[in-house]
Amino acid sequence: LRDCIDEVLNTVKMACVSKEIVIEKRIPDEQKVYADINMLSFVLRNVITNSIKFSYSKSSILIPSYTRNAQVYIEIEDSGIAMDADTQGSLFADDNAVESRKGVCNESGTGIGLQLCKRFMEKQSGKIIFDTHIHKGTKVTLILPEKERIYV
Repeated sequence: LRDCIDEVLNTVKMACVSKEIVIEKRIPDEQKVYADINMLSFVLRNVITNSIKFSYSKSSILIPSYTRNAQVYIEIEDSGIAMDADTQGSLFADDNAVESRKGVCNESGTGIGLQLCKRFMEKQSGKIIFDTHIHKGTKVTLILPEKERIYV
């Protein structure tokens, strides 16, 4: 898990430098997760990029992970502008009318990333959960199995 997150952080390094955002990760060395590396990388990259996009300059983003009840929790927490209730309610709408919001520094996007993240998490027996408070920030929690599930 740590290597996957490091690789993603390397791809967003310039965005962090330009906004003077510090990312602090707290990932145990031995932390393992049962996931498709490409899907997990996509989800992490999208969520972290959104966190940077909606964070104020000279702020920080915290990325801890932990295990509970055979599930791995990966949190991406910022202190950015967050989302209002309408935006949060439409995040995973099944219609094709997805509108991207501009970031704090007018960064743009396509508006489809979080819908793909939700699908990728579900394909891996996982979940994506948002806890957001206007002008206080957002915490995105990714939940994945620690090990392959065996059904009997």
